[in-house]
Amino acid sequence: MKNVIQILSFMLLMFFVSCDALDEVVSSVEESEAELTDSYYLEEGWSSMDSQDYSSAIDFFEYLMGIVSSETDLRIQSEHGLAWAKLFFSTTSESENKMNDRTESYDAFFSVETLISQTDSDIDGSKEQIECDLYAGKILYADYMIYYYQNLLLNGGDIDGDEVQQRDYYSQGEQSGNDENGNGHIELGLSALINQLDQNCPEYSTQNYAFDHNMFIEINDLKLILAKDYIRRSEYVNAKNTIIDIMNSIGYTSITFNLNNEAGLDGDKKIIGDFLYKTIGDDDVYTLNLSDDGIYSVTIDLNQVIPCNFSESFDESNESDVSDLRDELFECINGYDYFNSNNNRIFKYRFIDGDYDETIVSNQEAELPSQCSSDDSYRILEVPYNSFSSIIVDPACFNSCSSSCE
Repeated sequence: MKNVIQILSFMLLMFFVSCDALDEVVSSVEESEAELTDSYYLEEGWSSMDSQDYSSAIDFFEYLMGIVSSETDLRIQSEHGLAWAKLFFSTTSESENKMNDRTESYDAFFSVETLISQTDSDIDGSKEQIECDLYAGKILYADYMIYYYQNLLLNGGDIDGDEVQQRDYYSQGEQSGNDENGNGHIELGLSALINQLDQNCPEYSTQNYAFDHNMFIEINDLKLILAKDYIRRSEYVNAKNTIIDIMNSIGYTSITFNLNNEAGLDGDKKIIGDFLYKTIGDDDVYTLNLSDDGIYSVTIDLNQVIPCNFSESFDESNESDVSDLRDELFECINGYDYFNSNNNRIFKYRFIDGDYDETIVSNQEAELPSQCSSDDSYRILEVPYNSFSSIIVDPACFNSCSSSCE
């Protein structure tokens, strides 16, 4: 994720607004529209976020901060918006100093936290949501800094020679309770931040606002950051427990698969797919039953989460079990991107005529045409993200894309 330069303080931004930002915002409206309400700039800032125009979002939020310095509610909302705009801007190619943008975002989250502590207002109904966002922002920054220092270590480190300690401040916190890394803040560590988020915002989602904006981060995405850090630290049991917590919190989607009753098929009808785990195996085989309307069908409740297969007989004192757990953790969350966890869930499956044997494919749909199958000859089912309504798949014909069997 990450190229880095020197950390710059964001606190100057609390007292100074960029003239460029002011000129850009004012020039974007007609002269007759100069007297705009403060909420206009707030809404336009989030509208720019929604269209992923983070540079414009920064301009709107910075301009608003300059004209509402004495109005705490709007100051909180504008600086909160700026914190997120800076964070997401840092992930784009437009950011010329990613470390600087992320650090300014981090400082802004703390600044908002201080402002909130000084007011009794509900901040236009968004106080609780903003407070939860602060945890999320700090967690994302800590994750970035952990892997920044980890990458330095992997590449031989830098001249300071304290990369391990700097990394661990963000991973495990500054245990003394002092600002040991000198950035003006006390690092709590990922586990403490996640625990605070879990206790205070158990159903956290960045979507709980009166207006839309393009931020899709939920509490499970943030818990996965902690799980990955546990894996990096070889704390595999803690990683496993965190992932189980994620899996148990996700709802299920009930899906009914249907297969036409056609001539030439004389064995028990079954279906196999990556329903439970990333690796397809015996546990993913289900028997279809013949319904009154002459269709073979089965209903399966599928979980839209990371497919980890943890052994129920796991013994953490057994080195072989720990080794197997490590391998499973690497396999099941490899490549999982919490910034894109809102993608639709893709399941692979195929029908079987007879008993399942992983060494025999002659009675499976191994010859499906490419227009209705994946590269490895599985049917594809796409389940909409965060949708838990029942899905009924149209009846299929064995080894065919058509629903009309010949």
